[in-house]
Amino acid sequence: MNESKMFGPREPIDNPLSLWQVFWSVSAAMFGVQKRENWERDFKHGNMMTFFIVGFIWTICFVTILVLAAYVAIDMVQV
Repeated sequence: MNESKMFGPREPIDNPLSLWQVFWSVSAAMFGVQKRENWERDFKHGNMMTFFIVGFIWTICFVTILVLAAYVAIDMVQV
């Protein structure tokens, strides 16, 4: 069955999102500033696995940057 109670019948993905669009959608969603128009586009034309993978990679990169920034800040304080 290709239906969702919340969003109605799903249309076949005839115009999939580019990786760049997925990246920006994930970035906006992480900061809570996703536009409703883009949110609807993502649900109509997006692939859940693509969003999951990009979100996972984005999260790993973000946490790595935070950890590196903390190490640099600690190193600067110790000097």
